[in-house]
Amino acid sequence: MNDASSYIVPMNTNNIIESNRNSITDKPHNNKPITKIEISPGGRYLVTYSQEDHSVVGWNIEDVDEGQLKPNDSVKINYEINQICVSDDKKLAYINNDRTLLSS
Repeated sequence: MNDASSYIVPMNTNNIIESNRNSITDKPHNNKPITKIEISPGGRYLVTYSQEDHSVVGWNIEDVDEGQLKPNDSVKINYEINQICVSDDKKLAYINNDRTLLSS
């Protein structure tokens, strides 16, 4: 990479404390406030993050009519997140306070 603004970011995939796909309750983030929201590039998937409980919840928004969304994936993260991204196929990437790129 010759661009002075480009740099390689180390990636770590071992920072999820708990993945909870089967027992998502009707209280995502344990009723803690949502502090970040990101939508996938194609508008198929949405993720929310709560800084208070370090959880990320995924929501399928493709082919959803009017009404309340239901969460379909939840993970707990070891770190406080600065930035979060999600792909249309539900791959999650985020940057923590140490500016390390992480993925799940």
